Amino acid sequence: MRIVIAGSAVLCLLGMVACGSSGGTTVDADAVVADVPVQDVPAADDGFQADVPIADVPVTADADTPPAGFEWDASATPNCVGTFCAAGPDYAPDPMTPGPFPVGVRRVVFVDPNQTNFDGTPRTLVTEIWYPTTKEFYDSHPTFAYDIKADVALAPGYENVLGMIGDVDVGGFAVPAVKDAPVRHGDGRYPLVMFSHGAFGIRYQSIFYTVALASHGYVVVAPDHEKNTLYDLIQNGYNSDHLGESAWARPLDILYLMDQMTTWDKDPTSEFYKTIETDNVGITGHSFGGYTCFATAFHPDANGYPDFDPRIKAIVPHSPAGYLIGATGAYGPDWHLPTTIMGGEMDNTLEYQQAFKTPWDDLGGPKWFLDIKRGGHFTFSDICRLNLLEVADKLGYEDAKNALTDGCGVENWDYKEANKAINLYSIATFNRYLRHSPGSAQFMTQAAGAQFGDEVVFLSAE
Repeated sequence: MRIVIAGSAVLCLLGMVACGSSGGTTVDADAVVADVPVQDVPAADDGFQADVPIADVPVTADADTPPAGFEWDASATPNCVGTFCAAGPDYAPDPMTPGPFPVGVRRVVFVDPNQTNFDGTPRTLVTEIWYPTTKEFYDSHPTFAYDIKADVALAPGYENVLGMIGDVDVGGFAVPAVKDAPVRHGDGRYPLVMFSHGAFGIRYQSIFYTVALASHGYVVVAPDHEKNTLYDLIQNGYNSDHLGESAWARPLDILYLMDQMTTWDKDPTSEFYKTIETDNVGITGHSFGGYTCFATAFHPDANGYPDFDPRIKAIVPHSPAGYLIGATGAYGPDWHLPTTIMGGEMDNTLEYQQAFKTPWDDLGGPKWFLDIKRGGHFTFSDICRLNLLEVADKLGYEDAKNALTDGCGVENWDYKEANKAINLYSIATFNRYLRHSPGSAQFMTQAAGAQFGDEVVFLSAE
């Protein structure tokens, strides 16, 4: 299978997370809401301490007994920390506030034995995992900050990228998460959410969202889609020759990692033993990763016929390359998987109507749509927090300067406020369908975003 995606070089030159453009080729019931309490909690401390990148965590070897020290006993108040509980049949916490769980993070490198890259090399997936951890460990250890230079120094095959960036202060992502923290046990299994970055993006490009998800009681897994990452872009410049191969490989990456999480959940020597609800999965992602949501949820079965994956219960694509949905073999009106699409009307990388709104109009329900009136392409990521304009200058990517302001400019809505709206509707969707919280439907309305005024419009077709 090969999908050719045409578009301006501007869309990916250090813009990192886009794929396709308005010039790209187009390929072809009301719920009853329970009265559930909403909980208010103070925002988490934003302080952080920078640290070295997370070390690779090996998959544990076979053994007969779990490691000592795990909290195997059931919690007296499962899915609650004190009086603050995660979403569930009886709870519907505000998705815009951090959830009850402190968050751990670790970096794991997988090699998929059944998939190779277009150049014949093994498919290597550097993967980030965010998950609930214990309050005791979180409170006694420094939180983490992502540093592009430190991370690329660990990345196999990108040894020259650090030198190419040179002395540019790129900045980083400070996150309320502790590296290599123990997995929290006693709450049963947490739903699994898979995140897919955009074309020439990076697995940690949407920390405002993925860490928040984990705090609400999810195991969140995000791979670098090899040969289509930020580091590939810096090292080799923009090249669209292999975007078709990436379109094919991306859903296979996600499916492979879903299987790996199943292995971990069943392995009594894994720290994630009986911790991941691998038949209750959400898929989310940005731009090309938004297309990946659709391609993963509806993929060829064992006989080669496309069909819905029964493990996947909902998808939330951000600024998706939605005109590629037909490439999966899906027919819009027959699509009845709960889906929340988001897009910005000021997106200069993908065309709002073609990429976001028309695909949403064509889908069957239940479905929702978040329209951010002054949102651009990178409003749905953390790219605006980085100093990439100077990197573009250093590497001579003059066209990248316009792309890098797509969502980060003075004419756009403040991305920090936009992040709140994105988390509100994204996390509410997963809380409702993955954590079985009917009360969370109250957050999937226009009224729920009243504080944002005219900046957002939220559509519902249940």
